Amino acid sequence: MEKQMTFKHVFINQLKLLARTYNCPRRVDVHMISNLLSYSYDDLMKINKFKKKYVEQVLEALKNKFSI
Repeated sequence: MEKQMTFKHVFINQLKLLARTYNCPRRVDVHMISNLLSYSYDDLMKINKFKKKYVEQVLEALKNKFSI
């Protein structure tokens, strides 16, 4: 819960993702890291045009930037 509060005001653009990887979550109104963390791997895979490699890029960026 504490990490959720920490990321409440951190935008996903801070992950410095490629355009497609960045735009897919935004299409479903995911703009903040806290919103992104509420999605499971399977939930992310269900986003239209969000391929496995993009989901993995997001997870890798979260790991590198925030040690999640």
